[in-house]
Amino acid sequence: MQVSQRVLIRVRHVGLVFFLVASGCEQTEQPLPPIDAPMMMPMAGAGPESTPFIMPANVDPRLAPAAEVSLNPAEAVIGVVIDGSARCYLQRAMSDLEAHVLNENRTARPYCVTWCDRTDTVRVFAGRGGEALELRTGGFSDGRMLLLHSGQMFPQDSAELPYEDLNFVRTTYGEWVQEHPESLVFSGGLSAGNAAASQSPVDPADASNETSTVQPDPVK
Repeated sequence: MQVSQRVLIRVRHVGLVFFLVASGCEQTEQPLPPIDAPMMMPMAGAGPESTPFIMPANVDPRLAPAAEVSLNPAEAVIGVVIDGSARCYLQRAMSDLEAHVLNENRTARPYCVTWCDRTDTVRVFAGRGGEALELRTGGFSDGRMLLLHSGQMFPQDSAELPYEDLNFVRTTYGEWVQEHPESLVFSGGLSAGNAAASQSPVDPADASNETSTVQPDPVK
């Protein structure tokens, strides 16, 4: 009688284990959902002025021919020439947090334009070997903008970012279009009639002094 009870108990035990496994109680690692909204992210060693977070990647923003864009000639822009194609980015439009980092993968040589409105720092990157870029805004640390690359945060001015720095020009929209009338323009939907001039406008009288090709001087 005792032997039968032991056998019955053991059968019930085995059946319970089988039921739990079959019903999915055994946990499996689930992939993280794609980032489609800002997400706060803790960062080791971040100071009190640090606000690390992750923004969705801004990829292939709308560019329009200069002939279709109405902007104040004194607007500050960031100009680049990629594979012979001139493009300029309205600084005022890039003041939007989601537009601090703009990835362009429609060109034969993908590139990324970054601007930090807190430090007024610009860097333009090119992927190596034609790789597509999806840099993200990663918040700020000690007043400097962070960039998220492959799950790792880098200050915008870090020399450890695995990209090539490209030359760019900081000038006025009027000066840029005069030199590159066929340029494509990122305006973020803004125009001369729906907002004031850029936060850092350039006086047309001093444009010749402000127009310059910038060689980045990143620091670690």
